Amino acid sequence: MSQNVMMAVGFDKMIQYVTAGWGGSASDMSVLRWSLERSKFRVPYGKYYLVDSGYANTDKFIAPYRGFRYHLSNYRHAIQRQYSNKEELYNHKHAQCRNIVERTFGVLKRKFRILKEMKQFNFNTQVKVVVVCAVLYNFILQNEDDQGDDDSTTDDSSDSTDGLQEEAVEHRLSDTFIGDSRLGDRIRHDIADSLWEEHLRKYTSLYMVNK
Repeated sequence: MSQNVMMAVGFDKMIQYVTAGWGGSASDMSVLRWSLERSKFRVPYGKYYLVDSGYANTDKFIAPYRGFRYHLSNYRHAIQRQYSNKEELYNHKHAQCRNIVERTFGVLKRKFRILKEMKQFNFNTQVKVVVVCAVLYNFILQNEDDQGDDDSTTDDSSDSTDGLQEEAVEHRLSDTFIGDSRLGDRIRHDIADSLWEEHLRKYTSLYMVNK
């Protein structure tokens, strides 16, 4: 039986929170809601996490724009980085920042091969193995000088921005734990506008110099 494992990872690569034990068919929003309502997972005041398209966009969990290019593989070549609009630029920057999560999952699987050979254990043991591996990962990260296992090119192509999961779409406009959708949209809009304005300034300056 597969698991839907949720991890919160900081830019320092440390795993800040992990939830394991949900079946692979569980929606991301269900796991997140349980983590917020039934456990000690909290979003620090004034902060937010970057999430993929399986989650609702709120002031606590900022998601990419749906219907626009997202994966890093879509921006690998210079010609692909000729953005058509602010949404594409925002999605690229979002993917670059959130890629720390994909890299962390990749390092975990390489360091702890047992995560790929879990079928021999019962499900309860599998859940414990995931949590223990996360704890050991943090311990190694804190005590190891060489971070050679880091993979900066990981790109999770399984994450789709073609549409949110049904539960995310039906998310209420305001939620004590999940956050406020309207405020989240405003935050995302402001970030996208700021990135786009900076991009246009750089593009205009480069054009004038080359001209």
